[in-house]
Amino acid sequence: MSLNRDFIQRLQLVALFIVALQMAGCTEAILLQGTNFSDASTTEDAGETDAVTEDVTILPPENLEEALVNITFPEDGATIEEDLLHIEGTAFDDSGLSSVFVAVGPNTHVLADSNDGYRTWQIDLPVPNGEFIVQAIAYDANYRAAGPPDMIRVNHHSEIADNESPIITIETPENNSTPQHPNVLISGTAEDDKGVVRIESYVNGELNADQAVQTDTFFENWSRHVSLTAGQENEITFIAYDEFGRTGSASITLVGRAVQDSDPPLVSIETPENGTTVEMTSLDISGTASDRAGIRLVRVRSGDVDEEGTPIWGDSVLASTSNGFANWQATVDINTGAQFIEARAIDVNGLATSDQISVGNTFVQQWSEEESFTLRLREDEIQPTIRMELDRDGVNEVMTDEIQREMTLLEIDPMPLLHGTLEQTKNACGNAWQQNNSDPNHNCNLTELGQTFSGPDGTWQTSAEYGMVRILTMTPANVDVSGTSIEGLQGMADYFNIGGGFSQILSDSLGIPLTHEVIGTDALVEAIYENVLVTHPNTNDGRIPVTLYDAMSNMTTLGAFLGPNGDHPGLLDPENPPFGEVMNDDFTMIIEANSNLQWLDGLDLNQGKDYFATVVDTIGPSFDDVLEFDFTDPTRFQVTGLVQNPTLDLRFWFKENDAFVNSCSGTTSCQANMPGSPVGSNHVWSNPAWEIESLITLGGINQYGSRQFSKSYVLGAAQVNIGQEGNPYGWVEFYTLWNVGTPPKNQYIWELISEISQNALHTSSSVTIAEGNADVAFTLQDIDVGISANDMRDAMRPFLQSQASELSEMLLGNYNENNGTVDFYYRRGSDGLPYLFFIDQNDPRSISSYNYTNIGFFSDPELSEESRISSTNIAGSGDDIHHKLLVSETEEIIYIADDENNIFRLRLDPRRGRNNLQVHVSRQMR
Repeated sequence: MSLNRDFIQRLQLVALFIVALQMAGCTEAILLQGTNFSDASTTEDAGETDAVTEDVTILPPENLEEALVNITFPEDGATIEEDLLHIEGTAFDDSGLSSVFVAVGPNTHVLADSNDGYRTWQIDLPVPNGEFIVQAIAYDANYRAAGPPDMIRVNHHSEIADNESPIITIETPENNSTPQHPNVLISGTAEDDKGVVRIESYVNGELNADQAVQTDTFFENWSRHVSLTAGQENEITFIAYDEFGRTGSASITLVGRAVQDSDPPLVSIETPENGTTVEMTSLDISGTASDRAGIRLVRVRSGDVDEEGTPIWGDSVLASTSNGFANWQATVDINTGAQFIEARAIDVNGLATSDQISVGNTFVQQWSEEESFTLRLREDEIQPTIRMELDRDGVNEVMTDEIQREMTLLEIDPMPLLHGTLEQTKNACGNAWQQNNSDPNHNCNLTELGQTFSGPDGTWQTSAEYGMVRILTMTPANVDVSGTSIEGLQGMADYFNIGGGFSQILSDSLGIPLTHEVIGTDALVEAIYENVLVTHPNTNDGRIPVTLYDAMSNMTTLGAFLGPNGDHPGLLDPENPPFGEVMNDDFTMIIEANSNLQWLDGLDLNQGKDYFATVVDTIGPSFDDVLEFDFTDPTRFQVTGLVQNPTLDLRFWFKENDAFVNSCSGTTSCQANMPGSPVGSNHVWSNPAWEIESLITLGGINQYGSRQFSKSYVLGAAQVNIGQEGNPYGWVEFYTLWNVGTPPKNQYIWELISEISQNALHTSSSVTIAEGNADVAFTLQDIDVGISANDMRDAMRPFLQSQASELSEMLLGNYNENNGTVDFYYRRGSDGLPYLFFIDQNDPRSISSYNYTNIGFFSDPELSEESRISSTNIAGSGDDIHHKLLVSETEEIIYIADDENNIFRLRLDPRRGRNNLQVHVSRQMR
């Protein structure tokens, strides 16, 4: 039996239960109002005495047509502003109607008003907050639920926030009391800041699902009958839920009154009689049961007979009763041939008794019993807004690591970061180097960073890191050119005090003060940017992309991202990941998007009604996306809880060449030795751009690339010319009379600076570091990233918007996995007319197989080609791929086969209007 059929049968049992309770006078047990089904007498003890003077077995009417009930107002998907909802509808049954009951949300069904025998009906009912279901059930002249209920989905617009969990209270009976009867009515209250949507009950930890918790005030007040186990404590728990799944619970312990009970109950099947022959697919069973302690339940089942005459039982159904099972009723499905019927009664103490009869069923079925489904056209409903308010845990729940890695938040300009890195490194050994003194008075013990320097002898003085500090703090006043090609010129200038000494000559030549760095921070930062970051495969032309995964990982992922890649050594040491918080504990990301998925009603012929989604994007801005984001709109994208001025702890490194890099000097051909056009193969520009030698030399170009200077000393006995007499800027020529002091050969000033820097890197007061062993690494703390929280927010918007389509695809691109495996679906064509679309092999489905051999819709069950009544080409439909059938305005019978070649008969009933098409499905019996 399908889920839909079970649901309808349960509604029928509820209707029978209501009628029987009214007839027994037990009106306090239900919350329906205005009913008046019977004037039968009442009884004090339904467990001992017959509850009615007449036979309450309700026989099905001889209906020629199936009854229909339809909600005509409001429309499905409507938004309600008022707190009182006006509902209208129609109903029809050829045997006549006794009533129409309407339920709003979780409330009990309430009798509608009518002055024409419920052909038309109306009712005004209060509504809960949020989205809820309105359901209408029609009862025929025999008080049976006639046909399937009609249901619509309605939303009550409310500004009330839902931030708190529900609170539920049990008011009666008293806790730890012992009720007089084993079936006790428990009642209470529940409240929530927005509304309670359902209440579950548990008895001794087991879900008590045989009937719903009753309410007519959206659980502000509620009640539930509970059967107690005699002679022991019964812990009964009620759990209230709000629409976000938050819960509140209340428990009570009741002691079942002890009953000395060693006798099993009595149970008897009264109708049909044993040995009866019937011709039908389901059978109404009624009977009686009694027990001194009380009956807990009666279950009824049917079964085929095997070759040895033993029953093969099917699933049992719970019988309904209005008088403690003194009289009970149930309906069971039966197969063709010999059938066993069993009724089993269980008393409150667990003792059980069964009664069995046998019947013969002569029914021969060509088509299965019809199952009815309503297919609605929903294309006009408002596209839902998806709102994600995520903290860090929420981001991880909604977005996988893969999505976070693909979601670029912003790109960082690395210049402030590099500047802060070099400034902290430069001052790692104090700032006495800024004085006009030939001794920079370095003391690396003065700083936390300097204390990490350690050379071969364990001291900072012999470390390569200290050598780099000497380069960064080298000024005309403290420069040490010992062992370089300009050493003799320094000695001569200082000895004869030519031009104020070598330091002054160097200051004049370079055009910088005596205490200014020979290679300034800005010049070297630009060199590192160009030679290390721009050349790194993972950067975007030197800018550092930051993904959501980086931010969520406190930037530790940058170590691998900016670490070695191929031949490139990178800037950061991946073995010592950086760390920097971008988000604080109050981080919240709010994203709103419109879903462009249009859900269509369809049928899986073997499973029942299901839903099939397609993308209908008419609102933009990106179009054709499953989710429509607008990160540029501050109302739809907000980020709070960002660190105001983020910093990084990091360990950066630089690698040096394995050999000393000589200057290109002495010939005019060396004037062409520039980045991108090296002269020879053993000079700086022939080596990798990211090595220390290349960085220092490029820093020199950045600072002195346009330098011109000329000055004579001692009446022309010594001269310095930079960029003179047609030579390019930065080309330096030294002249001394008779070549005194052996001045350096003609060369670019930055290559001379590179020679001096290489010497400073490798030679200290006590040790010379071998070439290739002076790689440097610095572990720095709190380096300013150079971007504020507001800057980050502003930068995120265009980056995220440019990725909106990709994010949509990643979040909901697999919506086909949620699509039902429908065989056909219902939708409107471009011409505005309704069509049945047979599923196509290219439609997004949750399965990949497509095994249909008879595609389309047919007019006879043989499914011959001549009887095919669907087509791929129907003018105005807007589709030339699917086999389609235009739905007629009158009832029509068609045939269809599923992917296993099972044949089904479809009775299309548009009496409710083609916006709510009734499809009655029967399967051909084989």
